[in-house]
Amino acid sequence: MAKNDKWSVDLGLGGTFVLNHRDGDRSTFYSDRPGIIHAQLKVTHNLRITQAYTLPVHLTAVWNPRMDRAYLQIGATLFSF
Repeated sequence: MAKNDKWSVDLGLGGTFVLNHRDGDRSTFYSDRPGIIHAQLKVTHNLRITQAYTLPVHLTAVWNPRMDRAYLQIGATLFSF
């Protein structure tokens, strides 16, 4: 969504639905009925550790409106391929 040398901001949205429901059961693994189950805001900062090494750290806020639950994740990428 937005990005510069040190910061990036991303948004995400996800949903779920049922392809093969039986006897009126429309529940999924993520909620009790189909719909939007994932709204996310992720902020990443490239933290300079040394002149040659930058550590990307992130904070992610996730909300599941169907189950009325929210989560907060803090992490870092030590290495990538």
